[in-house]
Amino acid sequence: MEYGVNELFAGRYRLLRPCGKGSFGQVWLARDEQIDMEVAVKIYITLDSRGVEEFKSEFKSTYELNHPSLLHATYFDVYQDRPYLVMPFCPSSSLSLIGQIEEKQLWRFIHDVSAGLAYLHEHNVIHRDIKPDNILMDGEGDFLISDFGISTKIRNTLRRNSTREHNADSSGGSLPYMGPELFSGHPEPVKATDIWAFGATLYELITGELPFMGHGGVMQLNGAAIPELSGISPEAASLVQACMSKETWDRPTAAQIEEYAAARLRGENVWCPWLSKKRKPKREPKPGKEGRRHWFVVLWIWLMIVVNIVSAVSAVFAVSVVSDVTGMLSVLSRFTVIVSLLYVFGALQLWNRNLWGFSLLIISAALNAVISVLMADWNGIPYTVGNVVGIVISVLLMYGILHLKKNGQSAWKQLKPKWNKRELRISLPVFIILAIGVWLIPNSTVREAKKELAAYQLLVDNCYELINEGSQSNPQPLIDAREILEMVKSAEDDYAEVNGNYNKSSGLILQLTEKSKPIAASWASAADAQNRIGNDDKALEFYMTSVNLYDVKEVREKFEKLAAKYGFIKPLELDLTGDDQQYGGHISKDSLKYIYPRLKYEPMDMAVEHEVEFTVKYFMDGQLSVGESWGYSYKEEKTISPEGVGYLYLSGWGNNSGELYSDVRTVRVEIWCGNKKLITKTQTLE
Repeated sequence: MEYGVNELFAGRYRLLRPCGKGSFGQVWLARDEQIDMEVAVKIYITLDSRGVEEFKSEFKSTYELNHPSLLHATYFDVYQDRPYLVMPFCPSSSLSLIGQIEEKQLWRFIHDVSAGLAYLHEHNVIHRDIKPDNILMDGEGDFLISDFGISTKIRNTLRRNSTREHNADSSGGSLPYMGPELFSGHPEPVKATDIWAFGATLYELITGELPFMGHGGVMQLNGAAIPELSGISPEAASLVQACMSKETWDRPTAAQIEEYAAARLRGENVWCPWLSKKRKPKREPKPGKEGRRHWFVVLWIWLMIVVNIVSAVSAVFAVSVVSDVTGMLSVLSRFTVIVSLLYVFGALQLWNRNLWGFSLLIISAALNAVISVLMADWNGIPYTVGNVVGIVISVLLMYGILHLKKNGQSAWKQLKPKWNKRELRISLPVFIILAIGVWLIPNSTVREAKKELAAYQLLVDNCYELINEGSQSNPQPLIDAREILEMVKSAEDDYAEVNGNYNKSSGLILQLTEKSKPIAASWASAADAQNRIGNDDKALEFYMTSVNLYDVKEVREKFEKLAAKYGFIKPLELDLTGDDQQYGGHISKDSLKYIYPRLKYEPMDMAVEHEVEFTVKYFMDGQLSVGESWGYSYKEEKTISPEGVGYLYLSGWGNNSGELYSDVRTVRVEIWCGNKKLITKTQTLE
């Protein structure tokens, strides 16, 4: 929808005249009818609801940005699905200065724009579209940056909703003002991108023409040089050259430009940090004559070669054999092998008197330090710091050893600074082949995962079969399925990181939960009914079934409260034995000192272990034998394991004299938990 002159926009702003029109909207001079003041209204194109929300979020994120060199929006709203901004009205833009700007005004322009950019960059905001259209001039001649804070995401949203063609790139910005980095494979704007656009803007203001005929920084990627500027001071010309440097790191920062421009405006004669100066080429050092090296240098080089070969072999062993070297640790172990090979490669180059072998050793040491940091945990920080310090010391020591002299000449002086292409053609491919080979070494866990995959799949299939088989009247398959599910999850813990096929547990959990949950609730209701009528056996059985199907806190608490009366066990069998005799056999009272009970049980709780105190009572020919307390022989605390059928080996009862059982004919042993007798056993002594 297009708006016309004298139309009332958003019920408040009388549109007086258009000031500009672009791909994403229009700028109007308008009169705010409520406060009777002229303002600028920027009306964007129609957006969908998602686009409007993105625009709101972006406006919030930059609302607090406030600087004298920024044209700050005073109001934001949406009218007829079109976002709009209200701003102070600036009578002109820097477009009117193209080809006509004077030196003094140029430095004011440089200062104001760089100050605004420095503020934005300090707050990690990249403008992305610096150009004359977006630099306005107020009534006092100050320059203001507009359209800041519009991110690549918002530009893409506007571009998606726009039906007009426009000369812009997906990374944001207009083609003539886009630096060479935006034409790379990863065109992500950085702060220096704004500086290149600023330089292109300065070039246009000074010459009246777009640099590179409007093709932008892509021309620099193709070898084009920045055209020389004339008619202005060398300082201004060098600033433009520096801002439009091909490499981002060669460009000055906005803060540096602001500081320099402020000094220029004050009339101070300051040094220009980017003013190009001719430099004399460095003299290439002459290689020393090949001679004999100090014996310690020879020993040290070969010691490095041997040690790093051993280190590489150890790391290969760790990767290929040790099963717990997986994930990030496996990657770092492989890098350790490659770094060790790089050490060997560098040491061999030093042996051949190549200076760049020393550079390889430094690179290897740096990589080794990084790997050491990445492989450390919080407990190993002191060791890691010591390791890094040791690496730094070893590099310095290496440099010192190479300066040991033999016949008045050090090994360092014998190093050749140039690359030996013939040696490189042989050694570099060998190193690359070895490095690739190291990366392709199969990890032992990978092999195990592949080997165990069939068994894992069988567990999964069995689990699904049991889930399908289980029902309310036949819940045992569902309980068995839960046990198998734990085995599936255990296999995934071991192998999922190295094999994506270990990923079935989530589906099993969902299906098992959907089927088990209502059945468990039914069994819990049945258990409550049995509990109310005092049928403990059935109540325990039903509660235990419910908990094993689907563990609910409320049901578990009821189960544990009832099961605690029985020590969380179902007694199966009680056996007795005498000294050095077998459980369940005959007990001879000849020289009998102690009788020991053994309780075979099945745990009620298949998930949690419990500590239970049992009371043991010994009856000699029907007479209770007590210790220091009345009513029982002794009490003993035992751990009830949830892992299937188990045995409780209880302490023996008797004395060392062997007289306690000499006249006894029968012994009865009772096992109690609280006031519940769990099991009894009577044994005749022979």
